[in-house]
Amino acid sequence: VRSAEMPQYRIRFNVHTTLGLIALTVSLFVAGCSPETGQLTAEDPIEPKETFTMSGNGDQPAPDRWWTSFNDEELDTLVQNGLQSNLTLKTSWQRLQAARAVVDRESSSLFPSLEANAQGGITRSDLEFENDQNITLGLSSSYEIDLWGRIGSNIDAAEFRAEASRTDYQTAALSLSAEITRTSYRLVEERNQLELLQQQIQTNETVLNLLESRFG
Repeated sequence: VRSAEMPQYRIRFNVHTTLGLIALTVSLFVAGCSPETGQLTAEDPIEPKETFTMSGNGDQPAPDRWWTSFNDEELDTLVQNGLQSNLTLKTSWQRLQAARAVVDRESSSLFPSLEANAQGGITRSDLEFENDQNITLGLSSSYEIDLWGRIGSNIDAAEFRAEASRTDYQTAALSLSAEITRTSYRLVEERNQLELLQQQIQTNETVLNLLESRFG
């Protein structure tokens, strides 16, 4: 019985040993073929502009002509044409001018007012060729003392309205320039997408021709 069981034991031992060696060999081969991801470095294909990276926490005021930082002449032309031809922006500008005129009118109350008048007349006498000419000139001046602060309050209110109108005008100009810039770069993006799709179509056609030639 022992002599019959020994060959069976040896066969099992050899099979397990062979399977283990095969598994170890496959593991080493896969490990050797796998890429070393730890040594790969991914670089940013797009370098951010220093204009935006050096601005700190974003607390710096934006320049009036902020779109010129893109160094795009076509964009500069589009924004300038938009600012000059937009009716809403023109309306805001006229409101600002009206508010400033009110400030000047209210500020004039701090100075004395001066009025001048002139009168003239001709008096005819009963005697022939005798006429009397009378000319009267008058000059008057007045000044209101701002005892209770009425004039100063009116000036302050007018200045506040003018400042609000100036802020509205700046907001309208900023919104318009931002919308033009955003639309312009969206158009550039769509054009680039279209060009990329056309290149992809050409690549697919080339691959199709190669597959057809290979099949033939």
